[in-house]
Amino acid sequence: MKFGPLSNETYKKILRFYLVMGSILLIIIFILYTNNYMQKRHLEAQTVPCLYGEYVHFKIEKKSDSGLCDYVEENIIGKIDYPVIVTDAEGKPLSWKNIGVLNNTDYNSLPESDREIIREKLCELKSKNNEVILTPVNDKSKIIGYVYYRESGDIELFKIVRYIELTVVFIFILIAFYISSLIKKIEKNNIFISLVKETSHQLGTPIASLIAWIELLRLKEPVPETVKVLDFMKTDVELLQKISNRFGKIGSKIKLKEEDLLQVIESVILYFDNRLPRMNNKIKIHLISKLKNNKIIMEKELIAWTLENIIKNAIDAMVEKGGDIIVLVFQSKDTVYIHVKDEGKGIPKSEFHKIFEPGETSKKRGWGLGLSLAKRIAEDYHKGKIKVLESNAGEGTTIEIALPVLKNIPGSDNLDIEV
Repeated sequence: MKFGPLSNETYKKILRFYLVMGSILLIIIFILYTNNYMQKRHLEAQTVPCLYGEYVHFKIEKKSDSGLCDYVEENIIGKIDYPVIVTDAEGKPLSWKNIGVLNNTDYNSLPESDREIIREKLCELKSKNNEVILTPVNDKSKIIGYVYYRESGDIELFKIVRYIELTVVFIFILIAFYISSLIKKIEKNNIFISLVKETSHQLGTPIASLIAWIELLRLKEPVPETVKVLDFMKTDVELLQKISNRFGKIGSKIKLKEEDLLQVIESVILYFDNRLPRMNNKIKIHLISKLKNNKIIMEKELIAWTLENIIKNAIDAMVEKGGDIIVLVFQSKDTVYIHVKDEGKGIPKSEFHKIFEPGETSKKRGWGLGLSLAKRIAEDYHKGKIKVLESNAGEGTTIEIALPVLKNIPGSDNLDIEV
């Protein structure tokens, strides 16, 4: 069986798989290595306290050579830099280091305050579970004492460092996946921008020709009914021209100016009112405005385009059963809100964000550009927000557009925005 060449997407999936598996393998190796290292260091850490305990007991019993005792005290015991307490078999402290009490006298000769410090430190070290049992070489069943200690600072630090390093590895993996996802989105976005601009370029000539042909027909056929039809045709062709111009603005600089938002919304609703389905089930669009001041800083053609996309989707969702579309406009503090509520099929909650991604569509026809461009216009160009405010299956959906009022910005009546 022969297989064709792998696609770029397949290569990306394979690369992503190996990246995940490599990261998991790296984490496993890191954990195994650090655990093995910690076990070795733990055993090494037990050796010195054990030697210290044996030294104390041998010195008490006067079994060790004085020269050897001096060597052990200077080169081994003297280098202990962590708390250690040696006790006899009954738990009475015999010797101690690095606990804040000098180790130059018998425990019973110490002041009560120093003995209290030793007892408290002994309880603390016992709770650490770092205990060495001292037994004679020739009788392992007999216990002659205990050594309690806290592991050295470098081991304690390494315990913390390994978790920090593991966290850094996870963060690195997350960043790698985020960058990969971001690059994919940028590539997808650039493809759609190129497609949009090319569409605008290709539509320009035939639209201009259609306008010319309509004017010619108007001159040759001055019959009232024909003129009325030609007027509707001209309106539709002019809308095509507007759409072409809007496509051309994607990826270019635009100017934001103070415009009448209510006027823009009314013109969009009027356009749809003249073309809504009139058979069987009816669809009606209602506008409710609570604005005190209709003027905001915006690019009116792009805002109109955004509303057209949202209302068109609402109509498509209601085409089978009809119903009402409510457009509510109001202002709260420095933000103007536009709510478009329909009585359509509804949107699953899992797809609330997905519907605004380029190429995402549930329709048989279309590129899935409408809502993605609406999101770009609202958020990137006007620094606002667009989202699914609420949606219930079989009851309808409410889309919210939030646009900031930019009147307080100096020169806001002529803002250049790179889009």
